[in-house]
Amino acid sequence: MNTIKVTTIFGYTARYLHIYNANKPSLILLPGAFMNFDSLKYHSSRLSQNFNYFILELPGTGDLSPLPVDKPVSFLGDCLSYFAQNHIAKPFYLLACSYGTAAALDFASKNSHLLKRLILAGSMRNIPESDWPKMLDITVHSLTDKEAFAEQSLKIVCSDKCFSKRQQAIRKVMLNNARQFSAERRRSFANNTLRLLTSFVPKVEQIHCPTLCITGEYDCYTTPELCKELADSIPQGEFINMADTDHMFIYDKPRESMDIIMQFLTKELLPMERAA
Repeated sequence: MNTIKVTTIFGYTARYLHIYNANKPSLILLPGAFMNFDSLKYHSSRLSQNFNYFILELPGTGDLSPLPVDKPVSFLGDCLSYFAQNHIAKPFYLLACSYGTAAALDFASKNSHLLKRLILAGSMRNIPESDWPKMLDITVHSLTDKEAFAEQSLKIVCSDKCFSKRQQAIRKVMLNNARQFSAERRRSFANNTLRLLTSFVPKVEQIHCPTLCITGEYDCYTTPELCKELADSIPQGEFINMADTDHMFIYDKPRESMDIIMQFLTKELLPMERAA
């Protein structure tokens, strides 16, 4: 049985799940804001077949206590570095999703020599200033109006251009989960959003490991344009645009997205189709 373990990094609580796989290279998965250990069971089962596998909830993520807003993204990058040094201590693979990509970008921009390969799922270099009013609005609602927060969260990560039954089901689950966020978790969301808006400009040109940036065709948050711009800024960056899906592509198309992820990580399959 795999047990979720609690640890302390620089005085703050973190949690991780470790599926040990002897003689395999190590991989860390950093979840996004609306992900948890249970919702990633399928992805964990795929990844743990080929890797000594960790899911890591950094301070202020998941159901952990809010991380003070004055702790910058670079602090999370340092937390990831500390965890890797203490649990892996050699070059590893890194897969980060949505909010988790911020810490991954900071870490990789300073330590890409410690990474064998990097995947950024639903990522961009930073939040454009044109999107700040929308993000500040949802931040206020996360603290003052639980229902408005849930509905706005849904609009950010789910596109109304996606119509399949599976996509409709994902929207329903997403809305219900957001409605059930505790006051503390909504505070974490607010702090984390403000963290991304505060002096976060990762030096992605310093990431020299092979890197895959992937997002959905209809992602209205980390849009294909922003995701491709990020990939183009990374010396060994590649971009894949998944058709007919949005920011939730890792749940909407779990098998297809994991096939792409495993292909990039293991380099065992045919060459990937690159988006134009």
